[in-house]
Amino acid sequence: FRNVLMDYLMISRLSLFMVSRLSLKITQKNLIVKAQMDPLTGLKNRLTMMPILEKMFDVHELSSHEFTIAMIDIDHFKNINDTYGHQAGDVVLVELANVLRKTLRGGDLIFRYGGEEFLVIFPHIIQKEILPVLEKLRKTIEKHVFVVDENLSISLTVSVGTATFVPSEPSCTPLELIKKSDEKLYEAKETGRNRVMH
Repeated sequence: FRNVLMDYLMISRLSLFMVSRLSLKITQKNLIVKAQMDPLTGLKNRLTMMPILEKMFDVHELSSHEFTIAMIDIDHFKNINDTYGHQAGDVVLVELANVLRKTLRGGDLIFRYGGEEFLVIFPHIIQKEILPVLEKLRKTIEKHVFVVDENLSISLTVSVGTATFVPSEPSCTPLELIKKSDEKLYEAKETGRNRVMH
């Protein structure tokens, strides 16, 4: 009986050890996933974006194919926060993230870049094909009613700047591509907002 009891205790300890290890691994995995996600919108965050963009450069340099990115910014977002409060602004950001998910294709990669800015990587769209895709997105957002609560609905527009990675331009880097899309975004805002510049 004593031997059986000792065996049982050893198995129990081993089981507890294995459960603890498994629990620790699950916790670590959850923490890694949380660190890669924007807690408000559930989109991938800016920290996750750079390694993915760098990998895109590697793949597309080898394949000699173009890909395009787009920087999307909510027009007059400060007015929404100032007029209706930051909670309303958060609701708008979450809803916009949902509109992006529903409107864009499954292979397009959406990131919350910061504040009211989102960045999308279009892995399989070249420069001459991007405008209709983003015009459709811009119009969808313009027509969408953002319901904050039962007493408040908001309409908004976005400005969009794009940049395309072209393998024949080897001097281009991920940061330079982001900078180009940001410059085009600034141009869209300077020329009246609610437009796509590419």
